[in-house]
Amino acid sequence: MAQDTIFESAYSLGARTFLQRYEKAMPIFSFFKNFVFGGAPILSTEEEILSQYEVRGVKILKDTFRGGSGREFNGTFGYTNKKYTPCYFFYKTRLNRDDFKQAVFGEDITKPLSKSARISAVSAQKAWFFKNSMKATVEKMCADVLFDGVIKHFGDAQGDVAFLENDTEFPVSGNIKTEGSMWTGSTDIYARLIALTEEQFQKSGSYPTHLITGSVIMQMILDDPKIQKLLDNRRMYVGSIDIKRLNKDGVAEVGEITLPNGCVLKLMTYVGFYKGDDDSNVAYMPTNKILLCSRAIGQMGYAALEGIDANGDPTLVPGENYIHIERTQSIPVTRIVGYQSAPLPMPQKLDGWMAVQVLS
Repeated sequence: MAQDTIFESAYSLGARTFLQRYEKAMPIFSFFKNFVFGGAPILSTEEEILSQYEVRGVKILKDTFRGGSGREFNGTFGYTNKKYTPCYFFYKTRLNRDDFKQAVFGEDITKPLSKSARISAVSAQKAWFFKNSMKATVEKMCADVLFDGVIKHFGDAQGDVAFLENDTEFPVSGNIKTEGSMWTGSTDIYARLIALTEEQFQKSGSYPTHLITGSVIMQMILDDPKIQKLLDNRRMYVGSIDIKRLNKDGVAEVGEITLPNGCVLKLMTYVGFYKGDDDSNVAYMPTNKILLCSRAIGQMGYAALEGIDANGDPTLVPGENYIHIERTQSIPVTRIVGYQSAPLPMPQKLDGWMAVQVLS
């Protein structure tokens, strides 16, 4: 059963209050997924996903003798293909009669639900929690690609890299670097931003449009004397501070600066987090790094998932962000609810971002 069906039915079964309360109480952040990997998703019909990487840059040609045999052209076609096997997530829960004796969260106690309605509401709640946990997991994957260039399994195959071919990481090692000298209060951050954006332009042919950091580094940037002069200049428009309210993805738009090389950077602070194994908050945006990037330089891929055909036989179904399946076991009477997902954040423009460690 597709995920939307059970959620829609849950609204009419008393789960509306439950969902509304948890939407307010439990922020689920998906900024990297939506902003950086927001290209059109690939829904694979296989367990593997074919990814196309854009190859930028061309070399000038050498002239040839007229009447000669000509030179072999070994230029690229602009793209290279690689095939990957993404991480696979399969979770299930068993619901029996004891689960339906008590009112569900958000149920109106003056108008108790029927048994069948309560069963559906409990199933919807389980699916809701899986959906949110999967969102957090995908955001962590996106951060791993941007800052480490690799996705690793989190659970049963921990330590194994989620790839089909011999590569141990995405071919983006040049995007992940460390400053020669860590930033301090005396660092000329303005000059460093010019140098880093120029380096990005030399690699990709275009300047990054956004500078994303945590709150500590953003404060260092705003405290830089040269950047402050830019933002305070009244004679020409080269920058502004216009801090906008933190949005639901944990992002605040701080302002915009124009560098002498022509690069216009929007300054953004990302403070989204997830719960670690010890229940502490873990930031998706590393506190010691900056991210120079543009919108939609990658896309999400979803591998095929396990399903059941019209005859009730096992089959593969085209990938979705996740699917929700239920079945009932007769003895003992148990409803088994299963959830699956096989996501893979895929950078399409390999040189479309730069992650830089600037603090120790």
